[in-house]
Amino acid sequence: MTKIERGLEDSLSNLEQFVSGFDKNRDQAKISSRLDRLEGLFSEFRTKRAKIESRQEQDLDLKSDASDPKEKQVKLDVDAANKSNRLSFENRYFDLKDFLLSHLAKPTAIAAPSPVSLPCQPLASRIHLPVFKIPSFDGSVKDWLSFRDAFQSMIDKEPLLTAFDKFNYLLTVLTKDARTLVESIEVTAANYEVAWSMLQERFENKKIIARTLIDGFLEAEPMRKESFDALVHLIDSFERNLLQLKKLGLQPEEWSHLLAHLLYRRLDSDTQRHWERTHKSREVPSAIAIIVMKR
Repeated sequence: MTKIERGLEDSLSNLEQFVSGFDKNRDQAKISSRLDRLEGLFSEFRTKRAKIESRQEQDLDLKSDASDPKEKQVKLDVDAANKSNRLSFENRYFDLKDFLLSHLAKPTAIAAPSPVSLPCQPLASRIHLPVFKIPSFDGSVKDWLSFRDAFQSMIDKEPLLTAFDKFNYLLTVLTKDARTLVESIEVTAANYEVAWSMLQERFENKKIIARTLIDGFLEAEPMRKESFDALVHLIDSFERNLLQLKKLGLQPEEWSHLLAHLLYRRLDSDTQRHWERTHKSREVPSAIAIIVMKR
């Protein structure tokens, strides 16, 4: 383990101590900053680990004789140690993230006297808007389903928020074309459903969403050279599109062999050779079989 990785391990241990000693009354307000730190640690770990493993592999290839059983065993031991390192850090990351997300503060009502309102003005909200973050939506069709699900789960179905609050929050997370569509509507409780219906009417077009996601498979940028980060980015994009297609009610598993071929064709030649050495079966691989490569 390098000095940098030891530092990342220490920071991860510090977050684990925060979780083990978590006190809701004292620590709930600190969760957001801890989540940001956790994401930064995981991103940095993946980058550093990819560089370390790439360097190790180059050194072993230069120094070893591929036909020597002892040399081959050394490579297998190094690969096993690296995999164990990655999985250990990843499992700790997910355990921490699950805990922190489950303890994020929900929006709560605050005591306040009833405001005096002028005629025809909307009643001021009595509660604070949520402190958690929802991804913004700019009108990109491929992002609609994720945005819709996140907004409905966190805002639309939150009973403590009024329709007026929901409309205001909606405007804060819309940008570009999506915001232009509804920004001319007067912000009132009654118009919240109108604005949301307009967004659904414009962007919830299953045919166009499916076409865009399938284009994502066909137009994915190929890997130019062997790179752990590039491999993870490529496979992550395939996984995201698969999940989105399932949300549309489609069954992408039925195209799994075709998707596997599309994904394989976008791997660089070195990564293709690694895949062929590990995938000994003579059966046609599925997309899931290739996705396992990033684990």
